[in-house]
Amino acid sequence: MNLNSLYKENSVEAMLEKFSELPSNYNNDIDDDKHEYSNDRYTKCTDKEKEYFCNHELYDLNVLVGQSVRCSYGDVWNWKDVFNLNRDEIYRLTPKGSRKVIFPTSSTKRPVGNIAYSMWNGLQIIDLDIKNETLARQIKEDLFESLKTQHWFLGACLSSSHSGVHIWTKIQPCALSPDTRKVEFLCNFRQKYSYVYIILMSLAKKYGITKDDIISYIDMAMAKPQQAAFISFDDSSDMSMNFKDMSIDAYFNKIINSPTGYIEDWVYHPDLKEIFAKLDWFAKDKPEDIDIGDVEEIKEWDKSKNYRKHYKHQQRWQLANTLVNIYGFDKGYELMIAICEGTPSHELRSICATASTHNKPIAPWAINELNKYHGFSIKIKDTEDSAKAKAELLEKEIAKDDTVDPIQILNENMDTTALHIKKDQYLSDIQNDILSNLKHITLLEAGAGYGKTEMIKRLEGRVLLILPFTSTIKAKIEASSETSDWLYYYGTKRPTLDELFSRNSMSMTIDKFSRLNLQELDIANFDYIVLDESHLLFTSSYRNVMSPAIQRLANVKTKVIMMTGTPTGEVLFFPKIKHIKVIKEDTRIKQFKVRFYPQDVELKLEMCKNIAKDIIDGKKILYPTNKGNLYYQEITGLISKYLLELGYKDELKSFYYKKSNTGESEMDSINIDKSIGNTDVIFCSSYLSVGVDICDKYKFAIYFTELMIPQDIEQYSNRIRNNDLYVNLYLPKYDSSGWPINYTDVIGIQLQASEEQIMFARDLTVTCNNAIDRNGDDVRYNPIVKSISYTNPYIKYDENYGKYYIDETTYKLHYFEDCYLTYYKQLPKLIAGMKYYGYEYLTEESLNVLTDDKREEFRNYISTCRREKYNKDTTETYALLDHITDENIDMYHDVLRGNYEICKSPEFEQTRVDNNLYVGNIEILEKNIPIILSLYKYYDLDIIKDIFEYCTQKSSNKINYSQLNRIRKFANIDASRRKRRLDFPIAKYIYDVKKFVEKNPVVDKKHDIEIFIGMYTIQYANSIANLIVDDKEYIEYLYSLLYDLWKILVIERRKNNQIHLSLFELLWSRKEDLINIYGGSNKIKNFFLDELIDNIKTETENTESENAEEEFDDFEKTEKKTLEQIKDDLKTVIHKDYDYYIYSNEDGSNARFLEKQENTKRTMTSESIIFSEPENEEDKGKFGDLSLFETTDQDAPF
Repeated sequence: MNLNSLYKENSVEAMLEKFSELPSNYNNDIDDDKHEYSNDRYTKCTDKEKEYFCNHELYDLNVLVGQSVRCSYGDVWNWKDVFNLNRDEIYRLTPKGSRKVIFPTSSTKRPVGNIAYSMWNGLQIIDLDIKNETLARQIKEDLFESLKTQHWFLGACLSSSHSGVHIWTKIQPCALSPDTRKVEFLCNFRQKYSYVYIILMSLAKKYGITKDDIISYIDMAMAKPQQAAFISFDDSSDMSMNFKDMSIDAYFNKIINSPTGYIEDWVYHPDLKEIFAKLDWFAKDKPEDIDIGDVEEIKEWDKSKNYRKHYKHQQRWQLANTLVNIYGFDKGYELMIAICEGTPSHELRSICATASTHNKPIAPWAINELNKYHGFSIKIKDTEDSAKAKAELLEKEIAKDDTVDPIQILNENMDTTALHIKKDQYLSDIQNDILSNLKHITLLEAGAGYGKTEMIKRLEGRVLLILPFTSTIKAKIEASSETSDWLYYYGTKRPTLDELFSRNSMSMTIDKFSRLNLQELDIANFDYIVLDESHLLFTSSYRNVMSPAIQRLANVKTKVIMMTGTPTGEVLFFPKIKHIKVIKEDTRIKQFKVRFYPQDVELKLEMCKNIAKDIIDGKKILYPTNKGNLYYQEITGLISKYLLELGYKDELKSFYYKKSNTGESEMDSINIDKSIGNTDVIFCSSYLSVGVDICDKYKFAIYFTELMIPQDIEQYSNRIRNNDLYVNLYLPKYDSSGWPINYTDVIGIQLQASEEQIMFARDLTVTCNNAIDRNGDDVRYNPIVKSISYTNPYIKYDENYGKYYIDETTYKLHYFEDCYLTYYKQLPKLIAGMKYYGYEYLTEESLNVLTDDKREEFRNYISTCRREKYNKDTTETYALLDHITDENIDMYHDVLRGNYEICKSPEFEQTRVDNNLYVGNIEILEKNIPIILSLYKYYDLDIIKDIFEYCTQKSSNKINYSQLNRIRKFANIDASRRKRRLDFPIAKYIYDVKKFVEKNPVVDKKHDIEIFIGMYTIQYANSIANLIVDDKEYIEYLYSLLYDLWKILVIERRKNNQIHLSLFELLWSRKEDLINIYGGSNKIKNFFLDELIDNIKTETENTESENAEEEFDDFEKTEKKTLEQIKDDLKTVIHKDYDYYIYSNEDGSNARFLEKQENTKRTMTSESIIFSEPENEEDKGKFGDLSLFETTDQDAPF
């Protein structure tokens, strides 16, 4: 029962690790029953000993013996008879093709398909294809000696050709169900493969073989219970007298005494982790395999119909995987040579060897290719039946909760009041009913077009209305006659204390609200605080304002109304929230159609063709996507092509609605006039997902090409008001490699962080605080700490205490969003959610596969689009560089900080002219300004242009931003190094890297570099006190950060199968003195004030020593914790409950928040503003989505 419970783990390593937790007395009982023999080898024992062994250990060891690998039935033999046949001199004369085969089952029926796992009897043969008889004999003997102490080792023999080895192993399966039996089989194979692999690696030097040789030797095809093995002849074969038929867990942790030493941690051996990670055996989202059991018929290969073709790398992989899977390594390799034109045979052999090792499933594309061009006739079982079965399975999953509210899974005990309105009514008509049901915090669930904002504008009393985007405030508040006396805040507009304490109602973005002081907010005495589109609070965790917004909403004394048509986490973080659900009579047609196409290429082409047909039929298209300008260019080009082919005379009119296009006439038309005008296709980012009304009377079709949660699709679709909704979701059936995508399986939602995840968060915080303890303020010169806090935004710095801590609200927001979105993006859950929102679900499947020439045509088109985009972006980037001067660069810095707005709107024309500000492509501005400003600290503008030119690839005219950012990061690190301000571990790492490269200018393998970085990772971790030694994720993460730093410091070049290393150097002259650095502008001096102070402080002390060589002591080892020691403490790192009032009280965070609000309450003059620092969120300037700049130190090395 213990075994069966652990077989339900979701990873092989988790299961293997848990074997060691089984009762130790199990193994002791086995030892008591052990029989003593005169020799370890069966052939050297007495006849009486042999008889005892066969009667006791082999008595029930029966296997299926067949006449061929494709026989349907056979006879059941005892293993003693198999062994005797293996050594029979007469059997030696039998040709290999006529020799018998054994299957790992005790049934008379050949195991096929998934039922084979249930039929498996525990026999596992490891097949070594060595291609050298002398070496094979040597390996067979050494493996026997190394494995003979293992109870599961049955024996060994040479293969039929005598140039390979068969290792016989056997356990007693104990899994109770088909699913767990499959898991048991795979765990067992993993163990047996691992032992053989490690022993061979320990003997590699003796044999003169390599790791790659060993991987090619071990046939991964045996990792299937359907696989048969030939009974060979070998008069030197033998059985181990230590064999006992027991379950896999017996002696699981026993150390093997190999010829060269002891083998211990095979579960986490890095080579084996890498090999088996590629198999991805236990991933729930693993695509459905087509294996040899699914092949219905294989006819003789017709060589006369073989047309040799040149295949690209990925295509060769699919062909090799398929041929090796069906025919085995030798025949597969032979066939690959026969069909592939222009690929060296050694490369094909390598691919086939890897295919054999990794045992990838058969690729449907490859089957089609082999049948079509190469004279094969391979038939897969009826695909129509398979498709029908999948559809039925999908329907079954959908039906489980197609009437369940998507938030019910978060809170089954909601305090809900339902209110109903007719199709011609709005919320204002039931305002009194709504107000009478309000509590301190209320969730008002009402769909798009119900009149939520209009009702709020008409409320009696003082209102603070929080809206998600500036455009919404402009369209719904600033432009409305009903709110002419309201005050509104976005961009650079910020409330004074006088305004806050007036009686005017207000509207502001959530960024502004998140910075209001709670004490002042209470004194302002609003009657209602209303948060519109409240679902974004819990699905936009990338915006760092969401956590402080929740803190204020939870503590403010005013009544809070959260409004949305699609709730998400409101009922989880505030489980006692009052839920008012308004249900409106809806007579619209709402249709949700999922369309399946073979692959992404067919999907794009068919979708664009359908869009063209819709346009010709008079429909307008709404296409939500965040894939950017290149994708927009690709799709519009294809639509135009199909319109032309269909005889459409007019030019396609399209527009991309996104924040960086604010000020374009099409944006104003939608935001202000609520119309798309004469535009045919509106592409839109998430900027249009809420707060926008499109009231045109056109018929619309809505297109999606990516899985979203049902709330997001409902929000996008309902931007179209008073109109029927025809929603299309296009999905590929196969990924780019040709593997089927599994849309039917559903993984349940798990909202509680695991011990491993909490351990990881804890250790990151320990690392940051360790740096503070060691170096104080210089921690800001540690790129590891910078990277940790940037990539893990829940790790915050407390200025009062000078320590890092885990902001549990931010952690929970990120964790909730990841879990909830993952769950509801699963197709069955998405469809069920859409049905809950009132959509009729339809499905359609296309079987049309593009021909090769059409695929090539498509690829050429995409390449052309990319070249055009790169050329345009590079031209725009150099135009921006030409606009920037020493006189106006500080303006761009102020734009970055939100002190100026740059927008394409005419109202900003004079500001742009006066300051020579660039306004061509706002996204170019977003991407390049942080890099330019960072480099400007060290280089003149002319030098910066040279750096950009250096990083521009001449052949493609594309700017290499990886190279550009490497220069920027290296310049920052080098500046800190020169001033001797680098934190000790980073300074030591740079020193050690330098010494390593000087000593090893050439290395043979990447592994040498990995070992160096890995050893430094361990040293660094060992120097940090109180880390948890069990935290493997932390070590891997720290390794990745140090490896990223390596890539900044070192240039790697491959030559003659070796890696040549050199230290990265800056090729450009730096600004030499403070006058050059800061010029004569006071604004520029203020711009670089922090850097100026730093230089003044360190100039004298470091001038003489900045280039001096420094020796570094070794790290000191410190005390560590184990998981057992810290287990109880982890419960207080991240608390189990999601209720804000509970967990924030348990961890004291709410008390700290209130204390901070009290301490920062100000008694300012009325001219002072509430905000002590510029915003860094949605309204920071007017040049697009500034998420790039959020809480980011642009000088962070990575």
